[in-house]
Amino acid sequence: MPTVTDPSKHWATTISVLAQSSNLCWQPQGQILPLRRWQRVRYHHSVLLTPFNESFTRAVGASVMVDGRDISVGGFSFRHLEPLAERFVVVTFPMETSNKVHRAMRLGWCRFLRRGIYESGGKFLHNVNVDDMLPTTPFSPM
Repeated sequence: MPTVTDPSKHWATTISVLAQSSNLCWQPQGQILPLRRWQRVRYHHSVLLTPFNESFTRAVGASVMVDGRDISVGGFSFRHLEPLAERFVVVTFPMETSNKVHRAMRLGWCRFLRRGIYESGGKFLHNVNVDDMLPTTPFSPM
């Protein structure tokens, strides 16, 4: 099983591991996990978020750049500038290589933080192959 000791130092490697493993946890051995199933770690990088239909066969809205907040094996949270109408999205993570990882996600919550800033999150469902359905926008901060 792959091991990542400090995912904040090697975020692209962390995403690679997350995309390939469903049983990885960053909790130090011997400590009791909190009520959450998976340990969360900070993920302060921009990602591309694209709304999709429930079967993930068609994009149903424009892609937007969002700022990551926390990530775990089971899910992801992020900040964005506008409320999100769709519940199903594809999150595109940049990688060190030219490849990208696309994760299908079901949004479970949205919180208004202050004027023009929202925070949302949800659970990862599975990897998807949507390269031909997404814009080829380079990654840049929100």
